[in-house]
Amino acid sequence: MNRFKTLSLLISATLLLGAVGCGNEETVADAEWTGQTYKLAVNPFMEKDLLLKEWQPIADYLSEATGATFEIVIAEDFKAHLALVNNGEVDFAAQNPLVTSKMLDNTTVILKYLSKIDTGATTEKIGGTFISRRESEDKPAIVPTIWNIPGHTIAVISLQGHLSHKMRLKEEGIDTSEVEYLIKGSLEEVIRAVYDGEAEVGYIRVGSWGCIDDELEYPGLIADIGKGVWVPSSAIVAQNNLTDGLVEAVQEALLKLDKGSEVLAACSKVEMFVAADNSEYAPFKDFE
Repeated sequence: MNRFKTLSLLISATLLLGAVGCGNEETVADAEWTGQTYKLAVNPFMEKDLLLKEWQPIADYLSEATGATFEIVIAEDFKAHLALVNNGEVDFAAQNPLVTSKMLDNTTVILKYLSKIDTGATTEKIGGTFISRRESEDKPAIVPTIWNIPGHTIAVISLQGHLSHKMRLKEEGIDTSEVEYLIKGSLEEVIRAVYDGEAEVGYIRVGSWGCIDDELEYPGLIADIGKGVWVPSSAIVAQNNLTDGLVEAVQEALLKLDKGSEVLAACSKVEMFVAADNSEYAPFKDFE
């Protein structure tokens, strides 16, 4: 069994009973990691300043809760992020499910986190929708189904991050060798690219459907042409060589945060943390 799996379950149960005290001053003061600095890498799926705004409150909270100092590290791109984690240059990492699945030899999943944009869609998984524009509400979309995607451009936030849509296309045997990807910085930009004709198809997360539709000049012209596969939400991983006590302290602290906490209220995306382990991500390890 994953060395942190049993612990996560025990912590979750204890939290439900209201018995966890994350911040025992004597324990923190005596811990071997007290005063040490640890690095938390965040998957670079959006602009660096936005990621820092999102994750700095969490890093500050972990520093206070554990007695260690947590620093946020954001690589220039996904390739650089992979190198940071695989080379052991960071201690923890927050990353999407596909990236997480590629790192299971050297890291262990300790938690997963839910994004506010997923609220109401599902509790602990990510899904998505393929979209295309139609000229009027009574006409079919320019690309009417996912089987018509070859030969067209798909707008996405991050090519590596969208395991959900890649798996769906692969399951259906759709040839993506003729598909061109247009990388955008946000879900709103993906929808706008489809609306403005910059891309014929877009892929957005479930829960983001209405994030821009009311702002469009002609609402209702974005059509749902198919669904992606449900996959685990993004994860927090720890290097396997970290002391168990520190990893446990991080798990306990983050699981203690609830949706209404001051820390998460300062975040625009991260809504809550839940227990997780490698088994949820291992099936995607060999997926390209």
